[in-house]
Amino acid sequence: AAIPKPPTTALAGVSKTMTPTQGWTTSGTKDQFVCYVLDPGNTQLTWVTGLQVRPGNDLVVHHAVITEVTKQEDITAIVAQRGIGQPWDCSASATPGDFVVNVWTPGNQPMQTPPELAIPLVANSKLVMQIHYHPAGQTNDVDFTSVDLAYSNVWPRKMYFVAAIGNEFAAPNLQPSPDEAPGTA
Repeated sequence: AAIPKPPTTALAGVSKTMTPTQGWTTSGTKDQFVCYVLDPGNTQLTWVTGLQVRPGNDLVVHHAVITEVTKQEDITAIVAQRGIGQPWDCSASATPGDFVVNVWTPGNQPMQTPPELAIPLVANSKLVMQIHYHPAGQTNDVDFTSVDLAYSNVWPRKMYFVAAIGNEFAAPNLQPSPDEAPGTA
């Protein structure tokens, strides 16, 4: 039988595309975590019904986490310190943001919802894109990873929130891996 064509990873009905103003070039053998503040430009409450991350250099972009910064004092501080679209090494700290909007991995289909289900994008909020780069021991081409958003002006019946569920970073709440669990060989 014929192999079916893979589904598209393009987001339909893009309302806004955000691309960093300065790219990042990976090198070396260690993974890198780099963050960018992005401005969706919304001056009023906006409903996100679609999101897709488009890696600029798919050889090194391992995954991306998009968070939303909603508090004006936090926005003022992060923009003053980091600027819009400028990369910084964020491997030693948590990604700024009040909540996770999306987690993207290569090959993901776009996050798309019907208009009655949406993610709130608070007026004047900013998004932070944290990219995990895997340089694979070589100097690579500059990466300008973009984020596409689709908006709806329909007030949704339900709001959509993303939660990352995982392990703690350190004891005493760190759970053992299966091969470290008591009673396992």
